[in-house]
Amino acid sequence: MAETGTTSVDANEARQLRDAMTDKLVRLGSVTSGRIEAAFRTVPRHAFARPGTPPEECYHGDIVRNKKDADGVTLSSISGAWLQVRMIALLASAPGHGSWRSARPGTTPRSSQRSPVPAAT
Repeated sequence: MAETGTTSVDANEARQLRDAMTDKLVRLGSVTSGRIEAAFRTVPRHAFARPGTPPEECYHGDIVRNKKDADGVTLSSISGAWLQVRMIALLASAPGHGSWRSARPGTTPRSSQRSPVPAAT
């Protein structure tokens, strides 16, 4: 069992579910690059789910509802994998954003080297 801080899952089971979800995204034509595919095969979605979320719910590819209000309205969720793929592909194709690393906090758009975030003035 791997403890991710939110949900305990068998690492092998999580990998199989992640691969099945990614295979589906590839089959549907949503994944447009090897880098995006590799990311989806690597990043554990269950690490971002509320404690006790069944692994199958984390990897079905749709949104994962983390918190609801008293009326059942979703207040917090993990975006659907299909939407995450689309957002990453759009980011990667934006001018000056040829690398995912350029979108991380503390980096500049044209550099893959970490740099300090400028202090607010």
